[in-house]
Amino acid sequence: MAETFRAAVDSVDAGQWEAATSLQINKWAFFKHVMLPQAAVNAIPGFGNYTIGILKETALAFVIGVTELFGEGKLIAGGSFKYMEVYAAVAIIYWLLVVAYSALQNKLERYYRRYM
Repeated sequence: MAETFRAAVDSVDAGQWEAATSLQINKWAFFKHVMLPQAAVNAIPGFGNYTIGILKETALAFVIGVTELFGEGKLIAGGSFKYMEVYAAVAIIYWLLVVAYSALQNKLERYYRRYM
């Protein structure tokens, strides 16, 4: 994930820093008002994809003993023998989480796209 943010910061043209220096803008104001909005445009898609990947892969955490959504579903299905219903509900919950996060990511992308 650090590579995503590093690449986003590197994508901002060096001329932006030169322009800020010539206008005597301090480093913090440059970062906040110039660098961050431009870098966010490039960082948000990669960050969002990485976050969605982590959300989908949380089921792997159950293997090492961390109880999470899929693990709870497995425990409930084992107790009630309703595997199809429980796994369908878990799948729908994962799907809703991904759709909600994707909508949020889309709004962030549109918000920061206005700086381009």
